[in-house]
Amino acid sequence: MVSISRGTVIGTSRICTSLRRANASQRRIGVCDHVRSRSPSLFQAQAKPSCKGLIRYKIRRCLASTRIFVGMDHRQHFYDQYTSVQSRFASIDDVHRRVAAEHRGLDRVVRPFLPPDRTTRMLDLGCGYGAYLLFLQKLGFSNIRGIDLSLEQVELARSLGLTCIEIEDLFSALQHEQGIGCVSMFDVIEHLTRVEAIEALKAIHAKLAPGGTLLMRTPNVDARHGTVLSFGDLTHEMHLNKSSVLELFASLPYSTIDVYPIPPNGGGVPVAIIRAVVGPLLSLADRITHAVQGISWSTSIKTPNMLIVARR
Repeated sequence: MVSISRGTVIGTSRICTSLRRANASQRRIGVCDHVRSRSPSLFQAQAKPSCKGLIRYKIRRCLASTRIFVGMDHRQHFYDQYTSVQSRFASIDDVHRRVAAEHRGLDRVVRPFLPPDRTTRMLDLGCGYGAYLLFLQKLGFSNIRGIDLSLEQVELARSLGLTCIEIEDLFSALQHEQGIGCVSMFDVIEHLTRVEAIEALKAIHAKLAPGGTLLMRTPNVDARHGTVLSFGDLTHEMHLNKSSVLELFASLPYSTIDVYPIPPNGGGVPVAIIRAVVGPLLSLADRITHAVQGISWSTSIKTPNMLIVARR
């Protein structure tokens, strides 16, 4: 194994194989022409090394080239402008309307799982513009904290009156915590790679108080048109359904795990009537297709989002 920039460790043969493909692609589309012109020692033809030094020469070239690509995080590129690129609020009034709609959904779906003690330590990881933290404040919770990587989101949250939010990644935030009563990650787990998700959930479990709760909301790829939410954000790394959530948590030390459907929210009275009439018919159709295809209905959720409740 060899170590390359930013602490990444990759096998030598894997690096060379990957970079041969990358370099071939670069030659076709000219991605790194400007880099080649600035770094001739890395990209221009060099004197052929002796047979004895050929292996060292190839490894050196692979590692030098790899440093250009390792550490490029597309997610942070979008997080830096997440409000303008993803949320796309038209005005501050639009923000308030979105917050009010969020609160209606949280009151119906999340409130039953909140601790009764309003002094419980509450940590919201990936808090965004703070809709959930504002909901907790409205319910009387006093010991709350939120973190997010997006400066735009944090600044918007602060403009809404929140002072309990910091710009920080979740692993750093957890280092300073202990005995948390409730950790929330709404629309966050899908932004993590599988490795990051496993490590994050382990770290959260270690910081929860005995009997503490982890609440997560995530898009459900099994829903009708589930790809709209699951693939509608370029920073999403995982695409989950109920089965994959249960598989993930089966490998972790949480004592209980439950996955619940989150009914759609918003749309006004006409849409509510349509949902009441058409919803049961769609559910019946889903049950029939599951039976025809030999898939257990109990393994599936059909709402666009899922609520995951895990306890230490």
